[in-house]
Amino acid sequence: MSTKKNTVKDIEDWLDALFQASDLIISEHRLKSFKKKVWGIQAVEHKNVFNFIIIEDENPEIITLEMRSVLGKVPPGNEQALYQRCLELNYIFITGSIALNEAEIWFVQKQHIRDITIENLASMFVHQMSNTEKLDEILSDEFKLLEMGSPKSN
Repeated sequence: MSTKKNTVKDIEDWLDALFQASDLIISEHRLKSFKKKVWGIQAVEHKNVFNFIIIEDENPEIITLEMRSVLGKVPPGNEQALYQRCLELNYIFITGSIALNEAEIWFVQKQHIRDITIENLASMFVHQMSNTEKLDEILSDEFKLLEMGSPKSN
C-alpha cells in the first residue's frame, strides 16, 4: 500500500477543481505568498469572503490547510454576550470553530494536508460555505454584526 504524501500543488489543484464546480475560479482569486512558508487563496461569494491558507511549519512534515470565512466585525456595545454566544455555538462543531481575530469573527477549519483526500477537501469546502451562511444568519440576527468594510456605528 503506497502512502503518497500530499503536496501544496495537490491541494491547489483540488481547490481549483472545487472552485470551478462552484463558479469560483481560483486563478481569479489567488493570493500570493504573504509570509515565508504561507500561501493563500481568497474567494468571494456574495458578501462572504473565504480564505484558504496553506501553512508550512518549521518542521517540513507539518503543512496545514486552514479554511477561514469572515463572518463580520464585532459590533460595539454587547461584546460579552456575543462572545458567550460564540462559545455556545462552538459546541456544535466537530471539524471547525468560531474564532475571534481582533474585531473580526471567523469560522475556521484546519487540517494537516497529509490527511486530506479530495473527498475530505470537498466536504470541508461544503461545510465551510454552509456553516458560514448559517452562522452569518444567526449572529447577524442576534447581534447585528457589522459587514466587513462598513463603518462602526456610534
